[in-house]
Amino acid sequence: MGRIQSEIETLRSLSSSKILSEIEKDCWLYRGAGQQGITGREIDLLVLALTHGNEVAGLPILVQTLTDVLKKGSKLNIGFCLGNVTAALAGTRFVLSDLNRSFGLEAIQNTEEERARVIGHIMKRSMWAIDLHQTQTTSLEPFFISRFDQKSYNLLRTLSDINFVTYFKPSFSSQGMTTINYHLAHGGFGFGLELGTEGFCQKQVAFGCELLVKMIDAISNPRDKQFCVDDDSKALKVKKIFSANSSYLLRSDLANLTAVKKDEFIGHLDGDEIRAEEDSLVLFPKNSSAMMIRVDRKTEVLRLLQPVGKKIEKFESETVLM
Repeated sequence: MGRIQSEIETLRSLSSSKILSEIEKDCWLYRGAGQQGITGREIDLLVLALTHGNEVAGLPILVQTLTDVLKKGSKLNIGFCLGNVTAALAGTRFVLSDLNRSFGLEAIQNTEEERARVIGHIMKRSMWAIDLHQTQTTSLEPFFISRFDQKSYNLLRTLSDINFVTYFKPSFSSQGMTTINYHLAHGGFGFGLELGTEGFCQKQVAFGCELLVKMIDAISNPRDKQFCVDDDSKALKVKKIFSANSSYLLRSDLANLTAVKKDEFIGHLDGDEIRAEEDSLVLFPKNSSAMMIRVDRKTEVLRLLQPVGKKIEKFESETVLM
């Protein structure tokens, strides 16, 4: 808790700079381009952290990136925004409502949904956005995650060749929208970045800071480079979802992006053994243990990914999580 508070206070203290303004509570705007950005909107790039309160690595990334921008300058208007500070200080993912399922709601019922409304207004003023996340279970490496958008995909592939988990429906939540879905729905571009397993990790922070340097440069100096998602072996789509109705027990070594072979044992679901139908990568496995875990309602426990361009039956997930 001490470091979370310290990082937040550092960000707040940086707002005293004459070229930085607090446009909403815990949302700051650096104006390198002036009143209007160079991309056609007021804010060229919006960087989001703490959309989930327990995903904290974005905090030092914002601190370091903002410090560097203030020191070295940029020709962009760059927004820096903290999502759910209350949840972060409480050490939880959210308090009443998942902020990343609260965008675009018509009826506002709590402070987190109100926070989504406030950030949503900022997103409408922004051309590009990146939302910094971490996974609740172990990740072998960072990965991008977003609904597919060609322009956003072109940019992320200029930044890194890490895996990109994508989907093609406009929304995947029966609740409100996620940050990036909302942003894309309002004419913006961007993506989420899963840095790795939740917690403060210097390797993740270094990766995130380096990627943001590249992103600022790419937006400042646009290059008209096109990429084909069907030819990208690291562009991945959900092939299968496993959900438990009564119980599950997964292999304890499964992590995000673990590779499993066709017919490889994965675990037990509702008393039955489950195996991979094809060579796949694992996404969002539930924490397991040596004991069978009982559930009292349908609970998703695992997803399997395959390349977008592979000839597989059409399957669209409704609930790809961030």
